[in-house]
Amino acid sequence: MENYNTKALECLDYYIEICRKTEKVFIDTKKRVFNTGDKYIDNVFLFHNIDRRYEGFIFLLEDYFMQEKSLTWDIYKFKANANWNHYDYLFLIYAHRIFGSGTSNQFNHGYNNTILDKFQYYESYEEFMDFMLSSNTNFVSCCVNQPPRYPLKNLVKTHFRTWADYVIKNVKGTMSIKDIVNVMNSYNKENNLHAFNFHYLLMAGDIANYVNLDTKIKGLLTINEWSECNLGPTSMASMKILKKSYKYSDFEKLCERYNMKPIDFEDLLCVWLKYIKNPIWNYYIQPSHSFSDFENGWDIVEKHKSYYQFKNNFGKQLQLKLVNS
Repeated sequence: MENYNTKALECLDYYIEICRKTEKVFIDTKKRVFNTGDKYIDNVFLFHNIDRRYEGFIFLLEDYFMQEKSLTWDIYKFKANANWNHYDYLFLIYAHRIFGSGTSNQFNHGYNNTILDKFQYYESYEEFMDFMLSSNTNFVSCCVNQPPRYPLKNLVKTHFRTWADYVIKNVKGTMSIKDIVNVMNSYNKENNLHAFNFHYLLMAGDIANYVNLDTKIKGLLTINEWSECNLGPTSMASMKILKKSYKYSDFEKLCERYNMKPIDFEDLLCVWLKYIKNPIWNYYIQPSHSFSDFENGWDIVEKHKSYYQFKNNFGKQLQLKLVNS
């Protein structure tokens, strides 16, 4: 691989090999209990996969769209209504991504603070909308995962249906995931909204998955899951580590190297960046951890500053615990 950072590429090879193993464990056991020998992967609340459908932030959608076929179905057993139409399912995608994808990086990653667990009790998205607007519960996940500047419930109420109609009307023929993101952002431009590049990338990926599976929106649009996709800011940061002055063709070469769909590889690069920078936050790890659990030997790039902060503070925290006890 010409002009790639060989150490970073070696780490990515290693990480993807482990992800293939953890994904197989998840598929075989429906549990995320791993014994890879890598203490960081085995003990930190991260979600490791090759196929984006096994990533934590899509679990809620998997449960509704795939029902008993979802690997996480047994957790909450969200029941889909037989009368729901394609608008109801598109609403699940739209609202889930606008509200932050249930992201938490904790054990409940993919379900954190979601209001959509109640969606199963309504006949349609219109009925649910009334409940959504009147509910005072916390309905968003990590603050970085929502579109800024907008009251989110009003955004969903005002724009969902017209957005859905616009997408259905303007996605024609076989389009790439990148083209679909552009269509969605064209809607935003026409309606005086700023571009939702990150959120629309997720929505386009979701729609690409479910129109090609046996779901209620199968065949609604024609999308090639292996097509070109946008790169979000985190995956771009990963690509800059792998090759400083990269081009999209370099991203495509890596997709070929690992035989991964671009939309899946883009997602994996986001988690890989967390892996190589080793962020350690109190809410991120299990109570039994010590700092030594995270020395995994892959010092590829300078670690995230929170890694050093935790290392410096860990001894102080331990001393305080001993004093208090």
